[in-house]
Amino acid sequence: MSGTPARICAKYFYDQRGCELFEAITRLPEYYPTRTEKALLQARGADIARSVGPCT
Repeated sequence: MSGTPARICAKYFYDQRGCELFEAITRLPEYYPTRTEKALLQARGADIARSVGPCT
């Protein structure tokens, strides 16, 4: 975590505390991927589904 950029080994996300930490991280304003993906799917999900078809 003291590096630049800060990093944490993925193995810490596999126990209960790691899951709690990840959930807390995703609620930070700086962590936008989940919110962005959700917004895109809400806005364009039907278009995406039509494009890939029913068997995908």
